[in-house]
Amino acid sequence: MVDGYGRLLASGGQVVKNAAGFLTHHALAGSAGTLGAIAEITIKVFPRPEAQATLRAPSASFADARAGHERLRAAPLDLAALDIALDEGGEAATVWVRLAGAAEAMPARIARARHLLEGIVDVQTGDDDARVWSDAAELTWAAAAAALVKVPTTPGRVADVVGALSPLGTCRVQCGGAVTLLATSQPLDAVDAVLTAHGWRGVAVCGSASGQRLGPATSDGFGDRVRRALDPDRRFR
Repeated sequence: MVDGYGRLLASGGQVVKNAAGFLTHHALAGSAGTLGAIAEITIKVFPRPEAQATLRAPSASFADARAGHERLRAAPLDLAALDIALDEGGEAATVWVRLAGAAEAMPARIARARHLLEGIVDVQTGDDDARVWSDAAELTWAAAAAALVKVPTTPGRVADVVGALSPLGTCRVQCGGAVTLLATSQPLDAVDAVLTAHGWRGVAVCGSASGQRLGPATSDGFGDRVRRALDPDRRFR
């Protein structure tokens, strides 16, 4: 990375476990370019799995979908992806789960996941499986919205976040409950008011307001010290 002094800095190492010193590359994740300019990255990759399958489990309510979501999250299934897609209005919801790995183990893993979802479950493979996650990555479900807001969550907090945000648009819970996305055509001031009232923070990631931070402005002493060390003249702010 290039910091505010114009220095070229490196962080991380060639080994999987490397905890010596401050992990600057971790600080860069989510900093939205406020600490420096990333010049080069190294990415760890894995072999393409032999087989993949997607399970779709519609539910009449978000509560039912979340119950199935939590059973899957707690099971030793090594999930490749786990989302909850809510219908507009936040009443009905669908659990989407992807399994990937050895072909010979896939039938047993699918059967276990279907049992945990406890309902009508569709299984998609091949092009259908690939299309589900391509659409999710391309955010096609949010294409008609004026803005997309990303709110960091935890599995224990996601029900409260979805309950508060659903009146403003369509939500999708991703990464096993670690992220909630809100596709909305409401003014971002309305989203900011809801987030601020609950003490949650978010960021607009699509639309004309992309990059706008929402929710309460909080001072982070450690983060401020990192910024002063890397960019004292605020060239990247």
